[in-house]
Amino acid sequence: MKRFKDLGYDSCLTTRNGSRFLDNCKLDLMNIPYRVQCKYGAHRGLSYSKLIEDMEKLTKKTEYADLPIVIFHTKDGRRKSTKLVVMPEDHYFDIISELKTLKEKQNRELSSSVPED
Repeated sequence: MKRFKDLGYDSCLTTRNGSRFLDNCKLDLMNIPYRVQCKYGAHRGLSYSKLIEDMEKLTKKTEYADLPIVIFHTKDGRRKSTKLVVMPEDHYFDIISELKTLKEKQNRELSSSVPED
């Protein structure tokens, strides 16, 4: 949650504190434009595909249905932790496409504001 707040999502909350409904939908954070699940530690038998499928099913008829799903998993090892981000491929490319569009718009705005000699 701290990373999202640092990025300017000041109203980001854990669903445990903010919404029992969203917590039951397997979402861990709210008030951000993503469906986020956070995992910590070794989870024997964890299926990311099943988790994503459950999140999609549980949020299907909500205003969250079109938000990208992102799973943050910190695997605690004996000597150091491994931090993973897992998401459906189409959600990843949706985000990349949106980022590209925003950068192109920003470049057009910057180039149009430069005075000509």
